[in-house]
Amino acid sequence: MNQLTQGAQANLNGKMFENQIEYIIEGMCMLAATNYESQVPYTNLYGSDRARMDFCINGKINLNIECKYQKVSGSVDEKIPFCIENLLKQDKDGVLVLGGHHFYTARGENTRMGRKKARKRKGISRKS
Repeated sequence: MNQLTQGAQANLNGKMFENQIEYIIEGMCMLAATNYESQVPYTNLYGSDRARMDFCINGKINLNIECKYQKVSGSVDEKIPFCIENLLKQDKDGVLVLGGHHFYTARGENTRMGRKKARKRKGISRKS
């Protein structure tokens, strides 16, 4: 029996999470008569043009969406501040969607609370 490596399993879990979010976005866009794109290239904070936004909704709703899934403790905690800064740099509003058991653990909760503190420091309300 072939088992996936830890990294391959993490990538698969992340892709499955993105697929679930895409299903929701498709329904939302049909109701709002708007469209979306996935894996849209953009230039990140380090100047790399190889970055990809998970979803961009265009039309009546203009929104960038990044998805992060973490089943167990891992490097996602360090990626979230960078992800938030990239969302803030874009010309549309942005949403970071978190999924996975990790975000309900003590370390994951610290990550979520750090995100709230960063928003407060930048003067961003929950509705923005």
